[in-house]
Amino acid sequence: MRDVELHVYGNTAILEYKLALTHSAGDTAHLHEIMVWLKSPRAGRCSSGTPPNSRPHRNEEPGSAAEA
Repeated sequence: MRDVELHVYGNTAILEYKLALTHSAGDTAHLHEIMVWLKSPRAGRCSSGTPPNSRPHRNEEPGSAAEA
């Protein structure tokens, strides 16, 4: 990736970058991508109201500081 730009406007984040992908046949595809994220009041919550990945990471022990 090159020419990476990140802009944040309130609850909106825009990521823009250029990417060159080379295929096995030797062809190169040049891409200019833009991604947009909107943060909503319920972002990252399940219908139960708990975070979707509330279990500890597989490399973390239960009760570790990472859970706090």
